[in-house]
Amino acid sequence: MKTLSCCGSLVLLLWILMIICTPCKVIAQEFAVITHKNVEEPLEGDDIKHIFLGQKTRWNNDASIIFVLPADRELCNAFFKTYLGKSYTQYLNYWKKQVFTGKGRMPVFFHDEQELLMFVAQTQGAISFVSRQHADKAQVNIMTIIQEEGF
Repeated sequence: MKTLSCCGSLVLLLWILMIICTPCKVIAQEFAVITHKNVEEPLEGDDIKHIFLGQKTRWNNDASIIFVLPADRELCNAFFKTYLGKSYTQYLNYWKKQVFTGKGRMPVFFHDEQELLMFVAQTQGAISFVSRQHADKAQVNIMTIIQEEGF
């Protein structure tokens, strides 16, 4: 009986280790912050947060910031967790509250990353993010985000 209990515990431990050690698609997914070619200012993590929460609406040159989002929920969730400290659902709820209180409009989502890339490439002041493999330096700026201490 002890052998059966020991084997059961070992199987459970191996199962837990397998789950913990299996790479998660969301964690492994890389994204690139992209902007229109006319955006040349450096961006910090806080800038990204303020832009995608609608709190920063102008670039340093006073041009309007237009942010759009990919419809890929996993990509958005990874991005929002990294830069905004929010889940996908928390982000949508934030924007629903902004709309309900008259403080903002819901962000525009693109279902096709190529269409999103074209929009950013053709719209002055535009910013978004895409999966790294779809970022095209010929069309858009691929931004390097300056991480602040403790971010």
